[in-house]
Amino acid sequence: DGVDLRDSALVPSPPAATLKRASADAKDLGTLLVAALRRAKVRADLVVVASGPKADVDGPIGGLDEFGHVLVRARLAHHDVWIEVTEPLAQAGQLAPTSRGRKALVIADDTTALVETPRSRSTDNVVHEVRTFEISEYGNSKVSRTLRATGAPDLELRRWIRDSPADEVEAQLRELASEQLLAPGFERYTTTATDDLATPFTVSMSANDSTRASTEREQLHAYLFPSDTTERPDPSALDDEPRRS
Repeated sequence: DGVDLRDSALVPSPPAATLKRASADAKDLGTLLVAALRRAKVRADLVVVASGPKADVDGPIGGLDEFGHVLVRARLAHHDVWIEVTEPLAQAGQLAPTSRGRKALVIADDTTALVETPRSRSTDNVVHEVRTFEISEYGNSKVSRTLRATGAPDLELRRWIRDSPADEVEAQLRELASEQLLAPGFERYTTTATDDLATPFTVSMSANDSTRASTEREQLHAYLFPSDTTERPDPSALDDEPRRS
């Protein structure tokens, strides 16, 4: 994901060379994207920011050795759209948490000072969870659980599904169903396609024999816990704390 901005690696490859080679580092990908956007009459510029958890750039204009990550900033309908060049699962306008609120150097003729990348708002990072219990006439219930994410949780869920073997994902969801939903009869799970960026990412699962809701001859029992509204929504580690609604 990083980019080498030492003297020996400052100049990106021409877009034609990148396409012919079919491989590129971040600055080559960014240069290619900028060229494509400009060809479409969209103002676009390469942007460099400090990478990872390191301290932000200090001073009005930092040296290039202080930067280690490449973004692209495009101007559409009088608004800036920031693009994570090296993250194919990020939508246009969606920056990784480590790229937000950072001092950035825009590589453009009219640059006079560093700019700040957009900061993340709580409303950007939302996980909406729906649990549905199908009550049987007698005995335990069937439960389904659906998570729909936006912002940082969306990106992290997509990465988790893309990078994890299917049996590992199923094992974690099976454990979650058993421990949190008290439903040992795990059936299956489904997800949105990880590369479908037009749709908020959704993970759905279903399981049987949940004791969280059950019926007897003359009674119905349902157990609701306040902690259900504050627990983490998925087994993977999210970069940003989501806002649950």
